[in-house]
Amino acid sequence: MKKTTYVLLLIIYIYYAVGQSKLKGKSKDIAPIEKFTFLVEGENFMAASTIRYDQMDILIGVDFEETKWKEFSAELDTLLEAWPKLSFFRNDEALHDEYVGQCLIGQARFNKFLQHMKDIFKYKNEHVPDEPINICTQEPLGIKREEIEREIINLKNRFKHINTMWTPEDIRNSAEAKNTLLEFCNYYNEFSTIYEIITNGMVTAMGQLSDNKYPEILLGDLIKGCNITVNGEGEKYSIIKCSKTSKGYRCQIQIAQATNFKEYTMLHAVHYEQIRLMGFAENDGFARTGDVREIKYLECEDKQGGDHSICKENNIPEPCKGMLGKQDVKGIIDYCNFTMNIPPVAIILPHGGILIQGDELIVSNGGSSVSQRPPFAMYSPDTITIKYEEEDYVYPPAIKVDELMII
Repeated sequence: MKKTTYVLLLIIYIYYAVGQSKLKGKSKDIAPIEKFTFLVEGENFMAASTIRYDQMDILIGVDFEETKWKEFSAELDTLLEAWPKLSFFRNDEALHDEYVGQCLIGQARFNKFLQHMKDIFKYKNEHVPDEPINICTQEPLGIKREEIEREIINLKNRFKHINTMWTPEDIRNSAEAKNTLLEFCNYYNEFSTIYEIITNGMVTAMGQLSDNKYPEILLGDLIKGCNITVNGEGEKYSIIKCSKTSKGYRCQIQIAQATNFKEYTMLHAVHYEQIRLMGFAENDGFARTGDVREIKYLECEDKQGGDHSICKENNIPEPCKGMLGKQDVKGIIDYCNFTMNIPPVAIILPHGGILIQGDELIVSNGGSSVSQRPPFAMYSPDTITIKYEEEDYVYPPAIKVDELMII
């Protein structure tokens, strides 16, 4: 027998004996996990074996030239400059403060809107024709010329209802006059707020795309409009290229989506003196299939597995696989792979358990010290606290447990 195998067997024999003594009087039937094992079942998760790649392009911008925007902004400026200069405001300071003050919120938003529009035009090149690249093309964020024209008309119409010949007394004595002033101001505030939010989102998205990052504001139902998604979740986006065009900022996007999902149960490797079972390759994880309950090596992109992971399923070679199925300790040591590894302090298990591993841990249960030497699984109706170096890990009971059980 090799020396390393002998040492590992000795370590495991000691743990096995201690574990059995701690469980004296307990029935194996009531234990949520095996009394002694190399792998402990965790939560169920879905993993995919296929990645589907789609492409689309998106356009963020405005469908009018910068010269036209300057005309729009000049019309708005003329209108808004005339508002506080109305004769009844000039003749009555209190009236001026009351109604002109109502528009201050809109004024602050409007100024930001103007700045955002300047930034948006930096992402346009009116000399480059805008041409979609992919069959699927979307315009998730943008402003149309007809929208701005309609808003200017609406503001002008509300301003026309204001009688420039009113006196301060006319306004104070007329509910209709007061409502007319408030209606103009409220519409201006709403218009400024809406378009400041829209343009802020546009500028933010354009900046992120130029930094080769897919904007969070575009996540959601965007690609569903192209009918190219399979399950509508778990997509990963990457930027192929972006360019400035006559209509704005056009970007070609690649979408990678996990498909062909299969259910697994996570299997956590138990560490004994920092020695644990490992897969054929060091980054392989262990999982049990949800259909025939077969133990497999899983080689996952994120190394941990979890919902929407992309995993390659590999068979465990015999006789290691058979020994794991029989829980044959000596056979597992002889025929399976092991490695030295620093374990996580604790792993939350199903049924309210905590798998506690590692060295130099101070464990308490509801304030009482626990002398059991790790690794062990603990099921408790009280709060479990693990002190490791300068940190405390606190686990209040999340699932009802009737009595303390240490495995």
